[in-house]
Amino acid sequence: MEEKLVGVQVAKLAKEKGFDEPCKKLWANYYEGEPPNKWKLIAEDSDSMRISFMEWKAPRQSSLALWLERKHSIYIDVKTNTTPNEILDFEIRLKSWKFPPIYVDVFLDKYEGIEEALQRSLKEIQLCT
Repeated sequence: MEEKLVGVQVAKLAKEKGFDEPCKKLWANYYEGEPPNKWKLIAEDSDSMRISFMEWKAPRQSSLALWLERKHSIYIDVKTNTTPNEILDFEIRLKSWKFPPIYVDVFLDKYEGIEEALQRSLKEIQLCT
């Protein structure tokens, strides 16, 4: 199974909600010699000179989903719709004892769907607490 890192927006939301687990990568926004809002993925233990105004940890999608389960009891439920010969799509819902199931959407790309579900989950934390 391929491991995907979360995007910049999800990483930012995760930091705002208290995510502080160890990660190997960071999203960093450099301003020196580059246009604003040019995000780069760098190694967290990088010794290079980093002049960054904003940095957010870039966890794997699975790590952030596990953190949401442990810390906030929010689960991402992925249902794979198939025929005998192929995968058609992925139906994604959020589940928790804190709120009724939330239908996220149907996606052709599983990782795109999980990214959307992570973002939606992080927004739910604000509403539940």
